[in-house]
Amino acid sequence: MYFYNHYSNKDIYLLHMKFTKRIFLILIACAITTNICAIQFRHLSIKDGLSQLSVLSIYQDKLGRMWFGTEEGINVFDGNNLTAIKTLRNIPPQNLEVRWICGDEKGNIYFQLGTSIVCIDFATQSNTVLVKKGVTTLCHHSGKIYYASRGSVYIYNIAKQSTHCMGQLTKDNIKVLHIDSRGTLWFGTHNGLFYFNKKTRRTTLSIKGAYVEYIYEDTKGNIWVSSRDKGCYRISPKGSCTHYYIDDDTAKEENYNAVLNNIDTRVQDHISSNNVRHIAEDNQGNIWMGTFFGLNRLDIHTGKFTIYIHTNSQQSLSHQSVFPVVKDNNGTLWLGTYYGGVNYFTPDNESFRFVAADINNPYCLSNAFIGNMTTDKRGDLWVCTEGGGLNCIDHNTHLVKRYMANNTANSLPQYNLKAIDYDPIRDQLYIGTYMGSLSVLDIKTGKFCNLQNLNPKLAEKIGNRIIDLKLYNNQLFFTTQNGLWTMNVDTYKIEEVNSTLRNTSEMYLHIDRKGYLWVADLKGIYKISIKTHHIEHYYKAGRAGLGINNFKYIGEDNRGRIYVASSGGGFYRLNESQQAFKAFNTDNSDVMSNFCYAFANIGNYIVYSTERGVGLFNTMDDSFRNMEFAHDFQLAGINRGCGLLAVGNNLYVGGIGGMVVMDISKIFAQKSNSRIYLSQLEVNGKICLPDDGTGIIDKAIYLTDHIHLKYDQNNIAFRFATDGYANSISRSIYEYRLRGYDDRWYQTAGKSIAFPKLPAGKYTLEIRKKPSAWQSGGDVAMLSMCVKVSPPLYLSTFAYIIYIGIIVALICAFYYFKRSQLLLETSLAMEKKDRQNEEALNKAKLQFFTSISHEFRTPLTLIIAKLDYVMQNVQHNSLIAKSLKSVNQNAGMMLGLVNELLDFRKMEQGYTRLSVGKHNLVELVKDITIGFEDMARTKAIDFSFSATSDKIECWYDQRQMQKVVYNLIANAFKYVNQQKGMIEVRLDQTDEHAIIRVIDNGIGIASADIEHIFERFYQANNDNNSATTKRGTGIGLALVKNIVERHHGSINVLSSEGYGSMFVVELPKSNKLFSKDEIAEVLSQPETKTANNEPTKSEGTAKVLIVEDNNELLDTLRDIFSPLYTVITAHNGKEGLDMTRAENPDIIVSDVMMPVMDGREMCKAIKGDMSISHTPILLLTAMSAAEHEVEGLRCGADDYVAKPFNPSVLLARVAALMRMRSMLQQRISADGLQMKDAQQFATNNLDREFMQKCDEIVSAHIADSELSVDNIARMLLMSRTNFYTKFKAITGMTPNEYILSRRLSGAAEHLCNNASASIADTAYLFGFGTPRYFSQCFKKHYGMNPKEWREKK
Repeated sequence: MYFYNHYSNKDIYLLHMKFTKRIFLILIACAITTNICAIQFRHLSIKDGLSQLSVLSIYQDKLGRMWFGTEEGINVFDGNNLTAIKTLRNIPPQNLEVRWICGDEKGNIYFQLGTSIVCIDFATQSNTVLVKKGVTTLCHHSGKIYYASRGSVYIYNIAKQSTHCMGQLTKDNIKVLHIDSRGTLWFGTHNGLFYFNKKTRRTTLSIKGAYVEYIYEDTKGNIWVSSRDKGCYRISPKGSCTHYYIDDDTAKEENYNAVLNNIDTRVQDHISSNNVRHIAEDNQGNIWMGTFFGLNRLDIHTGKFTIYIHTNSQQSLSHQSVFPVVKDNNGTLWLGTYYGGVNYFTPDNESFRFVAADINNPYCLSNAFIGNMTTDKRGDLWVCTEGGGLNCIDHNTHLVKRYMANNTANSLPQYNLKAIDYDPIRDQLYIGTYMGSLSVLDIKTGKFCNLQNLNPKLAEKIGNRIIDLKLYNNQLFFTTQNGLWTMNVDTYKIEEVNSTLRNTSEMYLHIDRKGYLWVADLKGIYKISIKTHHIEHYYKAGRAGLGINNFKYIGEDNRGRIYVASSGGGFYRLNESQQAFKAFNTDNSDVMSNFCYAFANIGNYIVYSTERGVGLFNTMDDSFRNMEFAHDFQLAGINRGCGLLAVGNNLYVGGIGGMVVMDISKIFAQKSNSRIYLSQLEVNGKICLPDDGTGIIDKAIYLTDHIHLKYDQNNIAFRFATDGYANSISRSIYEYRLRGYDDRWYQTAGKSIAFPKLPAGKYTLEIRKKPSAWQSGGDVAMLSMCVKVSPPLYLSTFAYIIYIGIIVALICAFYYFKRSQLLLETSLAMEKKDRQNEEALNKAKLQFFTSISHEFRTPLTLIIAKLDYVMQNVQHNSLIAKSLKSVNQNAGMMLGLVNELLDFRKMEQGYTRLSVGKHNLVELVKDITIGFEDMARTKAIDFSFSATSDKIECWYDQRQMQKVVYNLIANAFKYVNQQKGMIEVRLDQTDEHAIIRVIDNGIGIASADIEHIFERFYQANNDNNSATTKRGTGIGLALVKNIVERHHGSINVLSSEGYGSMFVVELPKSNKLFSKDEIAEVLSQPETKTANNEPTKSEGTAKVLIVEDNNELLDTLRDIFSPLYTVITAHNGKEGLDMTRAENPDIIVSDVMMPVMDGREMCKAIKGDMSISHTPILLLTAMSAAEHEVEGLRCGADDYVAKPFNPSVLLARVAALMRMRSMLQQRISADGLQMKDAQQFATNNLDREFMQKCDEIVSAHIADSELSVDNIARMLLMSRTNFYTKFKAITGMTPNEYILSRRLSGAAEHLCNNASASIADTAYLFGFGTPRYFSQCFKKHYGMNPKEWREKK
């Protein structure tokens, strides 16, 4: 009651129709399943390495390798490599035909080669000939080899390696032997089948007259016997016999028809040929027979034969005539053909059927591009193609019926079909075409109804390119390039669903179980109510987890969840409760590809198609299983638009080249239990075999669990194989690791692994098949092998023991050596410390004398400056003048001593550089000796000078050599005998040297002191009191030695206490030993002229600022400058800076070392201030070193004078700076020179910048008659006073004078260059208020009016 009260009659009808549709789909699936029987054969031929195409025997060994006997030798196949063995050791290559192969429990292979029996040892891979000739057949049973020679049977005991004969069982040649599970010996000849009773030793005929080819026992104990001419026999355990045969003419006709029609598979009630070869049983109990007319499968339950023959299909048998049929351990059947090599397939894997595209084959599709598909209630499959029209595959006969476009009313409007859906109630197909609009096929009548023919205008309006369509009850929803439409299938009335979707991109449809229409396009996903056509929800691309990729398909799982396929983003699942999508792509899941094309539902799985194959997505746990393109999945590719249809457990996959039909339930049931083994080992590029001389392996590599390699055998490569040959679902992926070297797993696409230059050590190689969800039902096989690489002898354990012993011995020797060395170093360190202390003391002394010398220079400056000033005002011949001159000479001598200390310091620090020239040494020495004559007369010392020549020329620095001669003579005067003193200076020469000798008869030098006499601060300890009172600084002779050696000369002393001393200096006469930097030109001395220190016109009124912290020196400087300049003073740099800004002096003379702010800091501050940066600065300092002078000049000083200074020189320097400023002013004022052209005469960057800015402002405002000093100062961000003062100081002109000069010069030039320019225009152009005023100024400046100027020019 509840059902009828809740639902309307229409709803009840719809539910009934849905139930009916599901029932007939299930029936269709069952019907189609019974017809999926085609086999996809794989082939091995000569191109794969097979020795010959006629395969006569097949056998699988203990490892799972397949052995193939051919007419030209035996072959072995490990799944990767097929190796042909045509030559065997100790066996002449005569008859290489291999008809029978068998093996024992140990894995040894026995095969009949011609008429002999050969054994290949499983462990050593060596071969042995067991029987040389006469063998017709062989087999193995219970550790024994049974073989026949003519009519006799022999037994070879493998363990005992002995042979005995059972006797002659028949007079005919025995063709085949077999021992059944009961131990009965069966054998066949060309006259019939026999069996031998071992107890009674009697032979019984079982089948008479048949030419027996093969004997086989199935799992039920039935004995199957194949014959060459009488078909096949089955003998039951109870003894009953069943005969399977066919009339020969019938067999030929059936085979001919099958070949003619290219039918590779057919089902019939009888065998295909009486010529039966080998027989095998598969895992389902079906019997497989190789015959002259193809492969036969006998279904034991139905008695039906399925025949497989060779056709044009690449997946069919490679040859019609089948010889051996063998089942391997995994259920794969291996076939040998007469001229087609090896074929193999897995009967358990009958889950794939490929339907090819061939327009000429009635069992094939009409076009290679397979589009959307559907099935009808009969079970027939309807297939759209892209260019081949519509195909219908009959579910019973597999024949393909084709519907083409032939330009008639009762045909398709186009060959290119895009979409299809089936109406089971009306038994109609709705077909969407490309450029042909909509077409309806009535399956019963076979008539087409095309929308273009019914209503051409309407067809044009809605669009002729159908993209997708879906049927819901009596409404057909479809999309075109013009929008989304619905058609009533009864009235053919068409309406637009929603105008929002008009003229959008390609749209794809899905109708869910709740009755909502889902639409996907480039912009997003729409959920539309079918009843109201209202958009219930819009999911915009790029939001709520939805990507921005092209959306190509919408599907639904069995729980009602919506899935969206995309091109580039994988696929998305909608969670409607959260209104969000979850993405499944290659970055976050195991999805096969990011390019998904279509969906289909099978149980809890959603099947999706990609460009790489087909994937299965488990909607319960979100896991993936993938089926990539492989042998059975033989599509050339899958593209957008290829169909995907699920009916029950059957999946139809359309692609490029045809269609694949697969049974998903059988694929799920497949498990992989194949094992892995090593098939080959290469060391240093050579294959290793047992007993190959290398000693690496003593048995086959697949039986070896460890290898031991030498250090130079570390380039190794392994090949591995499996016994799983027929995995047709997807490629197997293997991974490996070498534990002890790297514990990570690495994938390998092939089945080879290489380790180049493996370091010494112990490792474990592990290989396994990569675990995956697809193979979760089976165990993951793993292979392990231990690998040891020995180190070279010098890295072995024994070598390390020797190394340790040597190291211990060396440590002991080193200990005793270091112990003795430490004692020696201790004594040397003490001596070194003493020397360092002495050196430090010497440096302290030198630093002390240097500092004192700087302090001496300031008072000396005062003394000398006062003396010069006084001597200028005293009569030259007066007694006071002579006294002052003496005082001045002594002050000069004291200054010389100070300079001597400074020079020695400079030499010590490497600051002094020689400037040598070629000079007359006689003149130099003679001039110095003259200076000592007064002293000699005063002290009554006999002082003389002599030279062997008037001219002795050599290369030396005059200034430095004066110090040498002066110090040597002064030293002689210091230590000469005070009562009868005698000093002699001699000059002599040789070819290469000039020689100076200074001889005295003084107190002499002790022999102990002679070797130290030239050391710094060393003074001989003489007892002579007079000498003691004259003790010096101890640096004079050290300075002499330093200067002489820098001249590449030598100095020696000869002395005796009480008799005097003689110093000998030798100087080279050549300049070859001097560097280029040390050689200078000898310039003639210019005539000395008295400097003109008289003040110029500007100097008379010039203002000099003197900055000095020493009051006495400040007064002296004031006295020097006051007669010539206006003097203002300051006592430190801070006061000097403030005074400069306040007074604007014309020049500054400043000391360097001062409190508060020193001279350099003041100089930087002045040169950095725009308003006073033009002021010249002259620095005075006692630090006369070159580096100090450079530092002062870098601070911006214009000149640098060292203390003590000569007042005349100082005045001359100041006058020179004033003249430079006067020259700059004259350059600017002369001829109206612009400031930018006079910048080169500026003394600093700020002045240059000031001049440039002034010139730019005047140039920019030259036409402005209102331009004034205030305007320019404002533009320069300066006060009017500072600007005016600075401008006049630099240019010597007022700003107004400069502006007028610029305007006049510009106007004059303009008048010359522009003949048509009027005087008035020129006046206004250059900033003159009136032409009259312009003419007056022009005439005053140039001496003529503008008109006269133009005419003259």
